[in-house]
Amino acid sequence: LLRTEGARELGRIDSLVNPGRPCDPEAAAVNGLRDEDLAAAPPFAALAPAVKALADGAVLVGDHVRFDLTFLALELRALGLP
Repeated sequence: LLRTEGARELGRIDSLVNPGRPCDPEAAAVNGLRDEDLAAAPPFAALAPAVKALADGAVLVGDHVRFDLTFLALELRALGLP
């Protein structure tokens, strides 16, 4: 996640997330991630406050953003962070 204003970087989060369960084989076939790649990564709960602060009020641009935002909203809501 990268937040910019013009050419100036305002903040960045660059981290894998440990899902707390084994990788789905179909997802792994798409993203190339393995359980051992995620084992040392933090859980989303540890990153959520920083993700929310960085994304709040921003225009989000990316590939398949609607798909990503659905998961992000569900995870934030589960943590009590609307």
